[in-house]
Amino acid sequence: MAAQASTGQAAAQPQARRFSSLAPGRPPAIHASAALAHAWAGAIVCYWQAGLASGAVDAARPLYLLDLAPGRGQLAWLLLGALQRRLAEAGLELRPCLAACGDDDEAAASLLQHGYLQHLASEGCFDTARFDSAGATLSLRHQGMALRHAGNPLVILAPGCFETLPSELYWLHQGQPREARVSFGHEAQAARPLEYQWQVCDEAALPDGAAPLLRHYLARASGACVLLPLAACALLDALARFGNCGSLLLAADHGCDSEQQIRLGGLHPPSCWPADGGQAPALPLNVHALRLHQQARGAWTWSRQLEHGGLIVHAAGDAPPHAAGAIIAALAAAHPDEQPALQDAARGAGHNASSLLALLRLSHHDPLVLQAGLQAMLDAPPVLSDLARRDWRQALAATWHNYLPLDGDEPFYRDAGLLAAHLGHWGLAKACLRLGLDWHGDDAGELYLLACCEAASGGADVAAGLLARASALAPELPHVTGLAADIGARLQRRLASACFHEHEPDAAGLRLEPLGEEHAASLLYQYRDEQIAVLTRLPDLDTLEQVQAWIRDEQQIPSLNSYAVMHDCWGFAGCVSLHCAGTDGYFHFWTGTDFQDAGVGQGAAALLFDMAVRRGVRRLFTSAYLDNQRSLHALGRLGFTRLPARALAPDDTLLFLQRPCADGQQQGDEEACAGLYSLCAAIGSPFQFIHNEGVKHVIE
Repeated sequence: MAAQASTGQAAAQPQARRFSSLAPGRPPAIHASAALAHAWAGAIVCYWQAGLASGAVDAARPLYLLDLAPGRGQLAWLLLGALQRRLAEAGLELRPCLAACGDDDEAAASLLQHGYLQHLASEGCFDTARFDSAGATLSLRHQGMALRHAGNPLVILAPGCFETLPSELYWLHQGQPREARVSFGHEAQAARPLEYQWQVCDEAALPDGAAPLLRHYLARASGACVLLPLAACALLDALARFGNCGSLLLAADHGCDSEQQIRLGGLHPPSCWPADGGQAPALPLNVHALRLHQQARGAWTWSRQLEHGGLIVHAAGDAPPHAAGAIIAALAAAHPDEQPALQDAARGAGHNASSLLALLRLSHHDPLVLQAGLQAMLDAPPVLSDLARRDWRQALAATWHNYLPLDGDEPFYRDAGLLAAHLGHWGLAKACLRLGLDWHGDDAGELYLLACCEAASGGADVAAGLLARASALAPELPHVTGLAADIGARLQRRLASACFHEHEPDAAGLRLEPLGEEHAASLLYQYRDEQIAVLTRLPDLDTLEQVQAWIRDEQQIPSLNSYAVMHDCWGFAGCVSLHCAGTDGYFHFWTGTDFQDAGVGQGAAALLFDMAVRRGVRRLFTSAYLDNQRSLHALGRLGFTRLPARALAPDDTLLFLQRPCADGQQQGDEEACAGLYSLCAAIGSPFQFIHNEGVKHVIE
């Protein structure tokens, strides 16, 4: 084999050099999955809990996590979010700060310029840093300070870090370790052959940390080639000096993790190396040696590899045995090599919403898992039950929370927005599409989609501005001009409404807009509870055509002001109306099936009452059936009081109520009842009244 090309003990040729001078290539990037972040966050919280119990953790000081391979920030984003949830579940108030370590100032600046990470940095949760191994000092760029010790137990994150560091190569030959010296062959080709020379080692001249490892392998793996990760060992020693209160290492690398793998040639050196400028191969990491090194310093270690040649997740720490068991149990819940299988399964499950949802939950709401099956789901949008729609909304929101936008992943935000719109989660749909516009600039199609979402959630005025921007980019798009005309008509109805007054959404995200046929489909869906029609004296509305006809009839009554209640996130939530004559108005409302008992009726009523005052209305009347206790309690909370007025059958089970507007004084029963009778006659109400003298009652 190449490792036995020369066993002579002659001095190396002048051009020969240490094997560690060959800088290994960078292996494939390790995907920071949501499941891995969830598992690692669980392990970290277990470690901190053990530190709190032993007194090693000072809760008043920051808890630093050093990310030695931060990449583009995905692990930082996912892990900090998972830590926030895990700490909340455990009832802990701690101050984690993740420092993305690296010497590249430009890359560090790029991380801090990302809006999401910049926000975390402003809260003290994230920073970029340079770690000086020689001085065991951490320099935080954003906070502008240098630390000589962590002040609390340190968490070291190293996904794919150690295998990029140089290793020394030895051959265990006839009871003696021989150190490799390498030189390049003379062939002028892209991949130059490596020529190995093996020198007998003088133990006194061995690099730091090599001797005990070589003694171990001479006794256990004679005849094998071994790579010793001495640079990684030295880095861990420097980090141990910095984290002088203890440390927890969480890492993942390709390589060998057992003596058997080493004996079977898992660390056999390469036979050739690319010429200058070529892509160097990745070299396997001797994780087994790294674990031996840490065990010699009193740490417990753990590792897991799913397949030979696959990633090895490895951990080490100083927690007591009972805590180490909990940490290991948390780590065993996820492995990076499981992620591709989940994505493959999601690609096949895109046409089955239930299967894709199950995979999404299994992945802890990983955006890449959703993305794998999303296009198939959008190609044939499923018909979902109410419960399935609820679960999908929750899952999509959690997945979006895990998403870190990066260059090159443009389709995801748009497709996630389309799915959110299909689910009726207009708030999330708008967030997705706005992110795309902020990140990549205006696009006519995406401006149109965002305008549709605004229009569906009460923002017709916002939609008009978006459509103007879309039209400026693409004047001939028919769907843009068509929606613009529809929005223009809606805005004209606002101006024509006697009561309507422009307003921003209230604290709960509610606003009103004149009821129109554009609300028909949503109204029909929210009207599906049959009790709504029974308790509100409204007609049966079973088809879209019936709803559209009913809305047109309502619009033909000049004194009737009917408004759709629009939620900024969920869209159509119900109806309120005010039928006016003079300074009196008859108030009517109903709340959609999905919004009952959520305070929507009271919020919408407050908005309507404000409009009524602006119109000059000074007194409001309404009614509710005696057995409609929910509405009666809601009306009581709105300030309505009962009147001693009774109607003939079939309205003899109705209770009538009054409420003054603004600072108006409550009127006596006789005067108020007279006003009720007069108003009902003026607006063409079918009620026939019997005035029952009695005492006014306040609804409890």
